[in-house]
Amino acid sequence: LRASDQKLLGERCFYFLRRHNGKLRILHLDGCRAVSGDAAFNFLHNCARLESVRLPQLLVERSGREFGLSTIRWCQGLACPRLQELSVDAWPSLEDAGVRSITTQCTRLRTLGIRQAPRLSDDAIAYVTSLPELANLSLTGNVGLTDRALQELGSAPCLRYLDLSGCRQLTDPGVAALAAVVAQPKGPPLRSLFLDSCPLLGRGAIEALAASPGLSCCSLSNC
Repeated sequence: LRASDQKLLGERCFYFLRRHNGKLRILHLDGCRAVSGDAAFNFLHNCARLESVRLPQLLVERSGREFGLSTIRWCQGLACPRLQELSVDAWPSLEDAGVRSITTQCTRLRTLGIRQAPRLSDDAIAYVTSLPELANLSLTGNVGLTDRALQELGSAPCLRYLDLSGCRQLTDPGVAALAAVVAQPKGPPLRSLFLDSCPLLGRGAIEALAASPGLSCCSLSNC
């Protein structure tokens, strides 16, 4: 099912799709109305054949907010062994433990995009880099990430595309260190790097990235 950017489509779609959940391979709802994380993951837990999932913003239900329930429960038991792509438009409640749960259960992920997840720290990146086939990573607007995240990403063996736009704690020395690793023969095969709206980046980052021969596309706008 490819239904991206259908603004009138909400979580009721999970009710109508449930008779097909055992057959679904693709579920693209990015750009649609925000949905309850409980509704989305209750559905996903019964979709063992999924290969590509794109979700809109995930909301915590009122009961979860009142009782302080951790949203890691959404990720636990996510039996999607074929999943190669997971993207979420915004996941404000996601914490490091949720990333660890996803990466340990969905080890074939090649594309991971988790945007607007301010509770994530550098520990989440350590879990992400454990994915052996990870090629595309987008973690935009995750303000908790620092230069340590860049250091961790230097060990991702297949990483080709990286977007950390809006990660406001990244600095020139951290970017320069990543560029140096990418330039090494055993470094990640990074080709595209986006660091827009990272206010601490300046000339040092630009010069380091310009000297990295493998990079074909870089963006540091609004820095």
